Amino acid sequence: MLVVDASVVAPLVADGGPDGDLSRAAVRGQALAAPDLLRVEVLSVIRRHVTSGELTQRQANHAVEDLLALPITLYPTTPHHFCAGAGNSART
Repeated sequence: MLVVDASVVAPLVADGGPDGDLSRAAVRGQALAAPDLLRVEVLSVIRRHVTSGELTQRQANHAVEDLLALPITLYPTTPHHFCAGAGNSART
């Protein structure tokens, strides 16, 4: 299993150049895992590339489709003991 973050996945789905090629080669054949914030972080990168003109809206749409189709196991980042503890004032 290979644990990845946005620095690997953003180029993997949104970069057709050498950085994207390196990311795709690094994960090829690997089972992927990441924190559940990964998609939010990658979407932020994609949005930034659209606003800067580095990606067209069409390229961004494809990148989002590829991100959502990526076979990856996401692990929660919320500490369960904070959410499930009795008498915890942080609960909603």
